[in-house]
Amino acid sequence: MFSKDIRVVLVGVEGSINLGFVARLCKNFGINRLYLVNPSASINEEALRFAVKGSDVLQNAVIIDSLDKIISDVDVMACTSSVIPLDKDPIRQALELKEFVEKIENYKSVAIVFGRESTGLTREELEKCHMYVHINAFKEYPVLNLSHAVAIVLYELFNKYGVERSIDLVEKPDK
Repeated sequence: MFSKDIRVVLVGVEGSINLGFVARLCKNFGINRLYLVNPSASINEEALRFAVKGSDVLQNAVIIDSLDKIISDVDVMACTSSVIPLDKDPIRQALELKEFVEKIENYKSVAIVFGRESTGLTREELEKCHMYVHINAFKEYPVLNLSHAVAIVLYELFNKYGVERSIDLVEKPDK
């Protein structure tokens, strides 16, 4: 659970396995708001199997046809991408993930938008977002699997804004 309203948005998710893994990650980090924008993958037996105990998140996912249905309902919508343009494209001036986590401190509701496994987000979809977030990776191959990218983003957000953390259940060792 978070001290903020965090929503995971998958645009055009193509694979049932990734869809299931993302639902599981949502459960791992206390996210109960998963949005699917024009998904190619369906909430099927395979997706539910990979969701494991996150199957409730998957079964309650909101399926919509446009990012516009989320924009009006959140303070900040952030798009993610592995592509960093070398020119001065005003739409795609990326924030590194840790910088993004700090910048959203004063916002109550945040949607994190992830693109298609094969092509990412379109320029039109990027234009709808308020911020553009990049996960640093090795420059020769910075493209992460969808579920891996979701895991990294949710982990960083949880470290800053998470409540009821698993580490808090264990007794700390004496120094």
